[in-house]
Amino acid sequence: AGLDDPPLFFEMEELFHTGNAFEHTSASGGRALRLTGSDPPGIATRGPYRLFDKGEYEVVLTAAINRLEHYDTESPVTSLTVRNHLDQFADEADLEENVIMPEKVVKAGDFTMGGVFQSFPFRFRLKRPTFLSFNVRHFAQTAYLDTVRIRNVER
Repeated sequence: AGLDDPPLFFEMEELFHTGNAFEHTSASGGRALRLTGSDPPGIATRGPYRLFDKGEYEVVLTAAINRLEHYDTESPVTSLTVRNHLDQFADEADLEENVIMPEKVVKAGDFTMGGVFQSFPFRFRLKRPTFLSFNVRHFAQTAYLDTVRIRNVER
């Protein structure tokens, strides 16, 4: 009660996730989801599975890596995929409106500083109201995931 629906801001550690939430002084709320090379690669978070109206949106992932020199600049660190939740069900998977939606891949070279959370935005369009999840992928690189923010850019 009293919260926006759908939520337009969420902390990564509040979603279903792999990895562990750790205190991080520059993270929103003082905590961030930490993923390391020993955490399994693949989908690290998913959710919130909420209905979004048709329109054009911008989604912003905030993430950090410890030190730039530990990474090959072309190595993917994380990615954020906007998914129609219905595409996870076999009978619905092949319908055009239920395909996997845009993905933003964040490479080590996209970070300009180590130890600082940075924003990685991208836009997507919904042709109709859609039940969305925002899935973050882990590529077996150490990374901190903080927040996802969504806004309708047409309003």
